[in-house]
Amino acid sequence: MLAAGFKSGIVKIYDIRSQKVVNEGLEHRGPAEVTSIAFNHKGLNYAVAWKNSEASRVFSLRKM
Repeated sequence: MLAAGFKSGIVKIYDIRSQKVVNEGLEHRGPAEVTSIAFNHKGLNYAVAWKNSEASRVFSLRKM
């Protein structure tokens, strides 16, 4: 898996093997530019933080 965060606040997760976006159509948008993304050790969840935001959010890849 490869994660990409954009200035628009959108997060896209790519499957490198298939070269496709895994979370296509899911609303993974934050209030501002993405500043960091981190996967858990098993790669089943990831956390996202946005610029000038006190909140972060955890997403599950199991639902994809």
